[in-house]
Amino acid sequence: NRVESGMEAELSLAIVDADNLVDELFKRVGFVGDNMMERISRISPGEFPAIYELRDAHQVRNKIAETPGFTISREEALKVIKKYEKVLKDLEML
Repeated sequence: NRVESGMEAELSLAIVDADNLVDELFKRVGFVGDNMMERISRISPGEFPAIYELRDAHQVRNKIAETPGFTISREEALKVIKKYEKVLKDLEML
């Protein structure tokens, strides 16, 4: 729903929401680490093929959360959301 609105703030929140969802799933699956970046850094591509997409998407999420005034275009936000979608499909959650 956030993505469909097309509003910049909603797109940013959609990315943060997707990141939180994937992080929670990773914890439940058993990937260890104190935070998402630690969990990502401990996962090999052989263990989880979409790890590079997740790493890229998580970096955008960090920019949203940590960079005052950070903006993202609708097109770029949709690309990031697609990366989270791939991760969820690889986890067989979609």
